[in-house]
Amino acid sequence: MKKLAFFFFCLVFAFSAKAQFMLSPIAGLNFSNMTASSNAFYKTYTVLRYYIGVQPSYDINEKFNVGAGVQFATKGYRWGDIGSTSETELRIGYLEFTPYAMYKPVKIIGIYAGASLGYQLDEKIKNGGKWRSPFFDFSEKYDFGGVVGIKLFAKNIFVNLGLFRSLVPINEINLTDENGEILENVKQFNQLFSIGVGYNFHLKKK
Repeated sequence: MKKLAFFFFCLVFAFSAKAQFMLSPIAGLNFSNMTASSNAFYKTYTVLRYYIGVQPSYDINEKFNVGAGVQFATKGYRWGDIGSTSETELRIGYLEFTPYAMYKPVKIIGIYAGASLGYQLDEKIKNGGKWRSPFFDFSEKYDFGGVVGIKLFAKNIFVNLGLFRSLVPINEINLTDENGEILENVKQFNQLFSIGVGYNFHLKKK
């Protein structure tokens, strides 16, 4: 991970002499859920979360752009009978670093791929209509995953459509039988679809 980040920043600065620098605030919604490595795990439901951040980036040329965003993002999921006392909801807040590279086949469309490294700042569960801190941690402190998406441009305004999935488990749960014997080690991963709006501020070099 450290070598990948070092290579990315070397690439950015190598092209910075010819590139146009931009600073882009962005905010949007996350349609978040959890996926597990076993079909035997309980059913979960998508919840609505949000993100807000800023994306410094360089236009290397008319076709290629590289950037590295910093954002606060909330994720989570819901499980149990919806509307009943057994319904439970998880909300996790992350500070995320998101390096990416983008290709623009045409001026108004950008296709990008990158990574996301999140550090957990907060974790809450909702049961009985009230949010509270859980008695134990539902997820790991770090969430590392991959991001792909599309940006649609209208002058300096853009709409961002993205997909994220954890590449390492945010949690591992051991399922056991009635005798306490381990049946399966179930790995959990964050996954979400996001939609957001941003604005490109072009910073000219002196």
